[in-house]
Amino acid sequence: MVNFEITQLEYFVQAARSGSFSKAAHSLLVTQQALSKGIRALEGAFGVELFNRGFSGVSLTEQGMAMLDDAEEALRAIDRCKQHAALIKQERRPMIRIGILSACFEDQGGTLHTRDLTDLQHKHASVELVFKDVSISEAGQSVLANTIDIGIAPIDETEGTFSAVALAWYQTAVVMSKKNPLSLHDTVPLSSLDGGKVAFAPSDPDGRRDYLTRTLKMIQEKPMLSSLQIRPIDASRLISDDSTFVIRPMQHALRTTSTKNVAIRPLVDDEGNPVTGPLCIFWRSERILSDVEQTLVQDIVSLYRATH
Repeated sequence: MVNFEITQLEYFVQAARSGSFSKAAHSLLVTQQALSKGIRALEGAFGVELFNRGFSGVSLTEQGMAMLDDAEEALRAIDRCKQHAALIKQERRPMIRIGILSACFEDQGGTLHTRDLTDLQHKHASVELVFKDVSISEAGQSVLANTIDIGIAPIDETEGTFSAVALAWYQTAVVMSKKNPLSLHDTVPLSSLDGGKVAFAPSDPDGRRDYLTRTLKMIQEKPMLSSLQIRPIDASRLISDDSTFVIRPMQHALRTTSTKNVAIRPLVDDEGNPVTGPLCIFWRSERILSDVEQTLVQDIVSLYRATH
């Protein structure tokens, strides 16, 4: 049985194609000495001279010419085996589905950057990370329905239905018509919204944009991520009359709302304290996180702790 290394076969083929050991070594990013030594070892394994060596350069011997086609086909077959193995490995990768609120992203007033998602996928290459956009109302329902595994959205930690870690606390704002008398005040008490029509971070299917495709083109990154549809809805479009209020995180409201006809005011309780809410990463309470999922949660928590 002939014993040789694949790299030695690659050295032989590249040297034969370029007609030079030095050019072959340069293209393969190895030293000429290493390439020459590898070819000598291959010749020793087969018991034949593959190259004529002289001061003017190298050329294939008759035996070398006879072996070249087979060597090239062998390397192509090895590449096909590698590709097939990679596909099998990819198909066997477990999937982790993560639902993210659009307001979590920097251009929506949040903390996450699209590159953070690609970094997470690269770090956790042993699993397939699928990111999906969810609204506040959908987030908890999707986790309970098992259509996503982990959610990133405001959630009530006291419900007991979820295990959750608070990522950040956000100041809540109310968006209203400038014709509403409450807009004349610096802050708006939560109790004063009684009787009005209140919308909490509503979604608008007609306003969806392929956030990842658009943003990743800017950073020239092409990760294998599912389409994440971000809905940067201008809250002013949802103010139908003077009694309509839209509740949103302050930063999100300031970045996405046209203030021509509406006012944005901090929401406070009856004692004048800011009304804040937790942004959490959460999962079903009965779910036991795998080692990869635990590390993933820790990585996401670290992203927020580093910026708050």
